[in-house]
Amino acid sequence: MGERVDHVDGSTYQLWSRPALPGEQFSPHTSGTVNYRDSNVLKVFSSQWMRVNALGEIVWQLDEGATYTKFGYYAATRHSGDHRAASAALEAMGYEALENPDDRAANLISSARDDIDEQLEDEDWPDTIPLDLGNMPSFPLDALPDVVAARALEVADELSVPVDMPAMFGLGALATLCQGHVRLQVSGSWREHVNLYLVVGAPSGIGKSPALRSMFAPVHQLEALVQTEQASVVAANRDRIDVLEAQLKRAKSAAEPDFEQINALSAKLLLARQERSSPTRLSVGDITPEQLAVTMAANDGRISVVSSEGGPFAITLGRYSSNPALEIYLQGFTGDRVDVQRISRDDVFIAEAVLSMVLAVQPKVLHELGSDSALVQRGFTARFAYSMLGVQAGVVPLRWAEGEPSDVELSYVEQLVALGRWLRRSLTPRPLPLSREAFERINDWRMVTLQRAAQNERELLDVLMPKLLLSVLRSAALIGLTRRIGDCDSIGFDDACDAVKLGDYWVAHGLAAAHLWTRSAVHDDAIAIMTWARRNDRDEITKRDLYTSLRARFPRVDDIDEPLALLIERGWVRELVPNKPNKPARGRPPAPRFAINPVARRVGSGIELAEVFVPLRNLERSLSLSLSFPPPQRERQSNDQVDVEHAAESIADIDDERMRIVDEIMGLRPPTDEDDES
Repeated sequence: MGERVDHVDGSTYQLWSRPALPGEQFSPHTSGTVNYRDSNVLKVFSSQWMRVNALGEIVWQLDEGATYTKFGYYAATRHSGDHRAASAALEAMGYEALENPDDRAANLISSARDDIDEQLEDEDWPDTIPLDLGNMPSFPLDALPDVVAARALEVADELSVPVDMPAMFGLGALATLCQGHVRLQVSGSWREHVNLYLVVGAPSGIGKSPALRSMFAPVHQLEALVQTEQASVVAANRDRIDVLEAQLKRAKSAAEPDFEQINALSAKLLLARQERSSPTRLSVGDITPEQLAVTMAANDGRISVVSSEGGPFAITLGRYSSNPALEIYLQGFTGDRVDVQRISRDDVFIAEAVLSMVLAVQPKVLHELGSDSALVQRGFTARFAYSMLGVQAGVVPLRWAEGEPSDVELSYVEQLVALGRWLRRSLTPRPLPLSREAFERINDWRMVTLQRAAQNERELLDVLMPKLLLSVLRSAALIGLTRRIGDCDSIGFDDACDAVKLGDYWVAHGLAAAHLWTRSAVHDDAIAIMTWARRNDRDEITKRDLYTSLRARFPRVDDIDEPLALLIERGWVRELVPNKPNKPARGRPPAPRFAINPVARRVGSGIELAEVFVPLRNLERSLSLSLSFPPPQRERQSNDQVDVEHAAESIADIDDERMRIVDEIMGLRPPTDEDDES
């Protein structure tokens, strides 16, 4: 069909390229994986995985972010996704449907469907208004250089985390290695550095720290190598500064000071301090704005703030000061001049401050950040590109792996360290032109995104887009530099197309973050109620239930009234009217009960996936995995081919954006001699 294997990672999974489009000899980028997590399925990461005829018409197209079994791929590419037509065609080719597929699998699928149908059959419920982020678009992994995409997939697999997280950290690592060494020539006199402000919003305990550590391994290795090479020079400069400071102190304290000598020593000391007297730092963690400026000045005006705990945000929110200094964060994003003069501290001067920030924080921190009007009005929050991740539904299995570094990991570290070393050879930033085609592609994306924005999103986009445009331009440069290490003389159209995919992702997640900023505490309480009800499989709830189980959130029973009212207003719950007794009841009236909208079993609180669909999809995938398409064999296959226990435990990389009940899956087997005789 035109696909090709780009890379094989041992015996685990393969990286594939999509079919070539008109004008292409072959696709230059990785667009999907096969056998990821030993699933034997195709995962598509490109919206251009399609077949186009000579007239330019799309014959078939796979869905970006979708997962396809062998049978599903056959149906999508030959029969427009019609499973029944695909089954009939295969039967005509020599296959036939199993009349008695495994009863356990069939019963479980049927039972799951019946349960879902029963939950959704009540049509009296109003349409629900979402409470949370819903299904956010998945990270466009095919937009990244292959070496970064492969490592992000591997880290996500090893840690059982969403691939968005290591992918964002990988971009942050590229920005850290390249910033200050490259200046993108956008148009005319417009120049941009390639630093990025990235933030991943994810719940506690999801695996932020190990993912960040794995993706920043090349940065840490290069930093250690550079510090080793500089050790003797740094030590000599420190000794020289110590000697000059001691001489200057003695000269000033002399009974009859020699001012000519004092001036000469002061000049020598000033020159000595301009030489490197501290080891190079590529990144820092928990640091105050004042110390950040000093550290940047000592590192040629560039550095990255990298943290998986949100400490830098806590500082900006006033951990150490009720009026934190934001100037270094604002100036560092745009490469502005920094000139700080304070009576109580040494002066700090940076001709062009280049700062990247790569942070992973809990959504609560982002909510607090957006609630600070000063940070929003000064454009601090708009400088970030966001990735908003929710809680993964169900129990996520862990995968055991060999202790030795994989080929993917070794290649990732080796190539990124080589990129950093190549860029450091030049004493001045390398000029990197952006081609006219690339400029027009990114500008078209900007215009179309603004024009297509919904009315309620346009105001937010007007705030986010100016800085997102810069992030997309800089990402195009990072993508091109990494794909053509040592041989990148310009940023072309393909680099811009991939950067635009990142822009689409950041627009959706940035809008989600902006909505999170405006969300009230009552909103969070309502989400907590729905999450508790779904996890405990509740069809009804009472205020007493909620007070007993969520007392830490609701210290008083009355605290439950507002979130319940919000849930009623948005169609998630409704109060049940009790039947009137024939005789007057004695004692207190019964506590009011509230019914849960059946749709909540399917979509949860909006951010979490529907756990009821997970076993159903795993079973259907397992049934599909039993299909194969070599020439028909003449040997009978047992109906016990489907292993239900394995299906329930299999790791299925589900397409989170498509919460639907798939078509009935038909088991197939080749005909046998006995069938021919009968």
